[in-house]
Amino acid sequence: SVIGNDIHRINRINTSTGYGVFFTTGYGAHNISYNKIHQLTEQNKTGTNATYGIYVSADGTANRINRVFNNVIYGLETNGTQYCLYNGGGDNTKMYYNTVNIYNPSGTAGLVYGIYKGTAAVNTEYKNNNIYINKGGSGNKTALYLSVTTNPIKSNFNNLYVENIGTGLNNVGRWGTTDYATLATWQAANSAAFDSASVSADPLFVAGTSKPGSASLNNAAQPIAGITADHIVTGK
Repeated sequence: SVIGNDIHRINRINTSTGYGVFFTTGYGAHNISYNKIHQLTEQNKTGTNATYGIYVSADGTANRINRVFNNVIYGLETNGTQYCLYNGGGDNTKMYYNTVNIYNPSGTAGLVYGIYKGTAAVNTEYKNNNIYINKGGSGNKTALYLSVTTNPIKSNFNNLYVENIGTGLNNVGRWGTTDYATLATWQAANSAAFDSASVSADPLFVAGTSKPGSASLNNAAQPIAGITADHIVTGK
């Protein structure tokens, strides 16, 4: 398990591909929670190396679910590709109550993915996540990117917001090879399988915190059994 860490590379001058948390092997029941992941490229904000906030490709099992919850990812300023929450094919992996805050309006390049599912995996779920992307430049930005159309995927009760900025595409979702620019079009994708109860709103983070101030997010989540506190350890 990786729980309650403050993960960064604030003082590292020579940066390469960066990972906040990296799981590729194991026998399931991984618990990645209550971590703060930030400033992985602080000393090289114009670099083009890829960054991953949380990378999971290890399989869980039906009885030993991988759970990624109540993590906060912010301050990832780079012109490289950013994978904030990445599932590289980990079966039985569920992501709940995570906050992604990508604020870099002066960025000039680099793709951004709030949640990225790379290859086929069974029993994956994305629920109650707050995804906010506000980055300039030529790279495409996508809140929820599902690159494969095999295996059922559950996604709902999220906030999926991408600011309309820069010259690249700004999309709420992607399913296979099709982009969806708005929440309404995304909700109609794949026979209305995704995010029927989700919202798309600027969370209006309270200054200096990851706490949303927007009334649009009040009571927008759905309770998850066993998770009773948020990332600042207050009752939900």
